Amino acid sequence: MKKVFAALAISTLALTAVTTSVNAATPPFNDPIIIPSDKGGITPFALLLDQHVTFNGEGTASFQYRGGGDLRFYIKNTGSKEFSYSLTYPNGDNLVRGPLDAGKQDKFEFDVERVHGKSSYGKYTVYVSNSDGSAGSFQISARSLDQ
Repeated sequence: MKKVFAALAISTLALTAVTTSVNAATPPFNDPIIIPSDKGGITPFALLLDQHVTFNGEGTASFQYRGGGDLRFYIKNTGSKEFSYSLTYPNGDNLVRGPLDAGKQDKFEFDVERVHGKSSYGKYTVYVSNSDGSAGSFQISARSLDQ
């Protein structure tokens, strides 16, 4: 009887290990990745974009915002020259823009959903350019922070 119980216990543990590894699979590419927030570890956020972009003269990156809380935006100039950038709403209006020196970064948090409602949902585009058409690069990330 002890051998049967031991065999049953071992097979149950093996089944649990297989079930755990299946449930821990990476979500599909189009789904947002939920990560614990740095605000006390209790507020989740969805990673909308995390990308390094290289460009010659100008470059773009974009992400989809579907609501769910504040929009956090981060951009860092990883190149050797200053560039100008703009982040535009889905309707094409500027949300934020400015120059960014080499090695510098900007971070913003916007309450776009509360202010603009469902018109804030859609594709946001970041446009970057420098004055002389030379090579440059930037790191960008965007997150939807659930309040």
